[in-house]
Amino acid sequence: MTIPKYALYRFRRFNRNLAKLKSHLAVLFCFGLILGIISNSLLVILLFSVTLIILRFRIISSFFLLTGLLLGTIWIQHSLKLLDDAKVMNEYFENVNLEVVEPPIKNDYSQSIIVKLEGIYGNAIAEIPTSFKLEVGSKILASAQITYHKFQPELKKYEDHLISKKVLYKLEIIEIFSVKNSGTLYSLQSVRRNFITELNNLLPPEHAGLVNGMLFGTNEGISDTSIEILKNTGLTHIISASGFNVMIVYTTIKSVLFLLKRTYRNIISLSVTFLYILLIGVHILPALRAFYMLLLLIIGKELGRKPTVVLLILASASLILLSYPLYYKNISFQLSLIATSCLFIFSENFSLWFDKRNIPEVLSEPLSATLSVLTGTTPVSFFAFGKVSLIAPLSNLILVPLTPIIMYLGVCLLLISRISTNILANLFIFIVKIICSFFFNTATLLSNENLSSTSSSIVVLVFVFIIISILIYIDKKNVSQKFKN
Repeated sequence: MTIPKYALYRFRRFNRNLAKLKSHLAVLFCFGLILGIISNSLLVILLFSVTLIILRFRIISSFFLLTGLLLGTIWIQHSLKLLDDAKVMNEYFENVNLEVVEPPIKNDYSQSIIVKLEGIYGNAIAEIPTSFKLEVGSKILASAQITYHKFQPELKKYEDHLISKKVLYKLEIIEIFSVKNSGTLYSLQSVRRNFITELNNLLPPEHAGLVNGMLFGTNEGISDTSIEILKNTGLTHIISASGFNVMIVYTTIKSVLFLLKRTYRNIISLSVTFLYILLIGVHILPALRAFYMLLLLIIGKELGRKPTVVLLILASASLILLSYPLYYKNISFQLSLIATSCLFIFSENFSLWFDKRNIPEVLSEPLSATLSVLTGTTPVSFFAFGKVSLIAPLSNLILVPLTPIIMYLGVCLLLISRISTNILANLFIFIVKIICSFFFNTATLLSNENLSSTSSSIVVLVFVFIIISILIYIDKKNVSQKFKN
């Protein structure tokens, strides 16, 4: 197939898919909602209205798209008004109810906590003595001075990051009257803390940090040097409980329950996955978005209407933005959304090409996923961080397949250490140490900063060009084969 014919084929397929989406009311509504939140402009609604009239859009399709746009614009303007009110906050509260919403970060003498304020929009950062035992779900009654958390200009990016997660205030606690540790969230977080502590006792600090990161989304125990190595090799996503980890939990539970009927398997698997989300914390929004996608997919299947990939991505993003309207500015959200989209769009082409060449699935799947994700995330990462990892395709190909293995071993180690003999527990500890040592040694070997990452825009452009060229070449081959058949 010649390049012009291939380009024409892809253009026609794009138009055909676009025409299908024009009649998909839920997709149009979600797209309009997200666009309204991002644009925050009534002018955009006017321009879209005129465009829809010119293109002779169906009335019902136009209605859903413009309704989403209008609601998104109203929602973001309401949120920005609340943010403006928060910027003048400087009040003393004699009695204020606080609830811890993220795991405390402890240092030598105090712990940093993020709390929800009763009756006040947004969350606050506070320092509290380590003598108080706190977890997510802990409720505090205190007197405090609440002020808007304004940073120096050089910390503007960090300020925007906090605002995107509705962390708006600095809380100076004057006196603590009571701390109430109870409720479902607190109980689950206590279990999480016990698991983390137990793994810390069983394994060396770096190894425990890696297992805890994969299971519970914490990098406690991992040294700054190791964190830098993971950054240079494009592997930091491994130690933050993300959508990938959520999918591993869901598919594992569903596989274990293979004897049950599909509906029961789905209900139990979703319930366990939801408990996992509560365990790692609902503040980890990429994981929460992945759960929303799973939930929508399973509901659609049970109702006999499998949702499209576009709907799953847009609907899950909409649910997140309704709770955190400014989260679209968060680089974590952007990378997560782009990575998921690219995975669904491109991975099938890569996998098909690898399968035809009899490349083992154990290699083809991670390589397809890695190349697909890098196609979209590389430019965004460069603009956000000023550098990208060039070694990421190789490091992800080698080390990402170890993630489910390490997660399974971590869970088994937690169970065996409680119910079995020291001999079996020591055997699992030995296996985990070997795999974690291989992980860190390989990452260290690949992490030569001069070779593994670059801050040159020209090199990044060439890197992206190569990946996209590979994608086009493989897709062209797949299309040619399809026409031959």
